[in-house]
Amino acid sequence: MVARTAFRTVVLTVAMILFVPIIVLWGRAAVRD
Repeated sequence: MVARTAFRTVVLTVAMILFVPIIVLWGRAAVRD
């Protein structure tokens, strides 16, 4: 199913967009501590 693969790609893309800033901010907070 092409639609299923595309949906999975979109979900992974959105997850990356949401998680990357959190990881960066968490990393900065860890460096400060």
